[in-house]
Amino acid sequence: EREYNRKVVSMIHELGYTTWFPQEDAGLLSDFIDNGGMTLHEARNHIFDLNIREVQAADLVVLCLEGRVPVEGACLEAGIAWAMNKRVIGIKTDFRSGEPGGNNIMIDGIVAEVAGSIDELRNLLDRENLIVDPTGDEPTVTVRSDVKSPRATAPEVIPPST
Repeated sequence: EREYNRKVVSMIHELGYTTWFPQEDAGLLSDFIDNGGMTLHEARNHIFDLNIREVQAADLVVLCLEGRVPVEGACLEAGIAWAMNKRVIGIKTDFRSGEPGGNNIMIDGIVAEVAGSIDELRNLLDRENLIVDPTGDEPTVTVRSDVKSPRATAPEVIPPST
């Protein structure tokens, strides 16, 4: 799993993006406890704060949807990104699913596109394939219609109720 994730991150770097890859960039609880002198509670809060800060700073989030159900923390990060009107792209090469028709409805609702391979994800992220509309309150990003993607444009963003 980690090797697959490293391949995805490497491809994203090849396109010129910088990444925050929590499995490697956040650090391990044991590092903060053993080397940083933190308690378990402090270390957990520190990693949580790092991940939230990076999602807030991100331009987009790539959500790994592999397996029958995606990782809970990644889903939370994607949900935060969606609530901030950021583009969320899924990658799922393993099409087992926990629900008829795909992933959990709430996950599918926030994902603008789902790539079925690393190459397809490359196409979705390649800046040459993106159309950016800077008009309006928030810029919008869509993928050229001739680029392979199950959903070529992001759904209308419905802000969370307050």
